[in-house]
Amino acid sequence: MTGVWVGSGGAYQAFDEIREVVNDSTLRQRSFTDSTFNSISDSSDIVVLEDGGIIVSRRGVVRWRALRGGTDTIRFDPATGTRGGMSWIRITDREWITIMDGPVGALPVTYRMRLLAR
Repeated sequence: MTGVWVGSGGAYQAFDEIREVVNDSTLRQRSFTDSTFNSISDSSDIVVLEDGGIIVSRRGVVRWRALRGGTDTIRFDPATGTRGGMSWIRITDREWITIMDGPVGALPVTYRMRLLAR
């Protein structure tokens, strides 16, 4: 999952991210305002825990926890203060889909991520 990614879906025509290794258990995901990668708009850490679980945090606050998953799909349920869960689904090594649960009664939102470079 490391590398330079471009995504689309939901309310976004396109968005750009870089995911890089921080240490043996953590990936940092940085989102940028545009494809020049000059201005960071958001940052998250994706951490694999000792028990095999996975958390996603923003600014030190855990937003999602993976309670179940496999090789090609990871399901995250919301932590405190987060409205909905999400699923990451691998299509190929260079393409993933993220499905974000909507609020009660709303349809989920799908984002497609494509790897540009490692």
